[in-house]
Amino acid sequence: MFRFHSVKNRHGTSSDDSGTGPHLPARDTPPTAPKLRAQTLMASAAPLVSGLLNAVMLALSARRGETDEIAAYTVMTAALIVVSMLLAGGTTLLYTAGSEQERSAVRSLRVLIAAPVLLVVAGGVTAFYSAQGYLPTALAVSAIWMVGNNLSELQFADLTRQLRFVAMSLVITLSRVAALAILLAGAPLTAALAIGSLLQLAACELLVCRGHAARPPFWQGLSWRSGASALGSNRQLLGYSAAEAAGTRAGSLALSMVATPQIVGSYGVVIAVYQAFTSVLYSGLRVPMAVRVRRRHQLATEDAAPRESEILIMAIAVAGSCAGVFLAPWVTGDLLRLPIAEADVWLQLLALALPLLTLRWAVCLYLISDGNYRAATRLTVFTAGVLAIGLAAQLPGLGPGGATAAVLGAEAAGVLAIGLVAVVRRGRGRSRSGRNDHRTRDGAGATPPAPVDPATSHTGDGSPAKSGR
Repeated sequence: MFRFHSVKNRHGTSSDDSGTGPHLPARDTPPTAPKLRAQTLMASAAPLVSGLLNAVMLALSARRGETDEIAAYTVMTAALIVVSMLLAGGTTLLYTAGSEQERSAVRSLRVLIAAPVLLVVAGGVTAFYSAQGYLPTALAVSAIWMVGNNLSELQFADLTRQLRFVAMSLVITLSRVAALAILLAGAPLTAALAIGSLLQLAACELLVCRGHAARPPFWQGLSWRSGASALGSNRQLLGYSAAEAAGTRAGSLALSMVATPQIVGSYGVVIAVYQAFTSVLYSGLRVPMAVRVRRRHQLATEDAAPRESEILIMAIAVAGSCAGVFLAPWVTGDLLRLPIAEADVWLQLLALALPLLTLRWAVCLYLISDGNYRAATRLTVFTAGVLAIGLAAQLPGLGPGGATAAVLGAEAAGVLAIGLVAVVRRGRGRSRSGRNDHRTRDGAGATPPAPVDPATSHTGDGSPAKSGR
């Protein structure tokens, strides 16, 4: 297993005294270990609460007969998510883990290029689906919600980098509560979501522009050239994000080609339950990632060990896995009332994959926080490839049980690859150490070891720190 240690490399941020260089936030007060654990729990709880509030809003809208609103919201978000991934996939991670120059480039990309393109595409989508009978107003307002959330991702990355997870969780939750209140007051679903998104955008901007680690307003320092450069510098994290997205949706897409809508719908509900819990785990793992990023860029010297947060999230994943295996029959039968009896087995297989997925995510975010984007992308692409092979091998007789088994097998293969790489590197390190000791004992005049440069110090797994860019 990889050892998680923070590394400072030569890509740390810097600023010149003339004031013309990139903005460098001041160092913050380092958090204590209990505070870091509390932030981990808060960061994990926020997406769960947000998901529950979104589910309540969708249920209320459906009960009021606003299926046309839900349909417009669904098709618009699906179209713009694809465009956003092609334009700016992975830039949120780069904005979190990168240098100030890279962060400025990402801001320029998202504000000057991605947002206008999304609005233009939204206009085309609105025109197309309006001709198909969808509500044009609902389509247009859904686009506003999507663009607002797209910009808010950078603000969440700022708050993550500043370790302000409590503030971020409160903003997310309160914006959803405000949207729910607007919906209860009689507003359409898309209007309530759009207003909540704009309130969230304004509140986050106020937060990130204040405090010791404040950054300038997002509209300052933008450059078309800088935004275009972000498109080229983000290839590896784009691959990482694309592989994660493909792995999430591959089972549903493959199943939709061979199964009935009833089976696909039941499988989709089970996957939604699984993804709701994985979002909790991923959000928790962003806390230790943020601590390592801050150390690498010399923004602060935290006393708390990031590994404690990772152990806490792994414990939650194991507990969730055990609970999922035990409670799957009740969840799929009594709670969700799914019409297919085998649905509990699907949920149990996915529950078994939870700890494996969490371990892989922990390793990937560790590599990203250390600037080794290439290794994180290779691991994720490998796992997605194993999943694709597992799904394709079962066609045309693929069923939900086979799809969930493929997910479990892919995550197991990813963890196995992590273990094999760790064992091989440890063996190489011991071999080099043994040869050096042998030369020393034989008096072969071995040269003394070179002094360690902090900019190229070794990581905990025995390999040199790399920028991976």
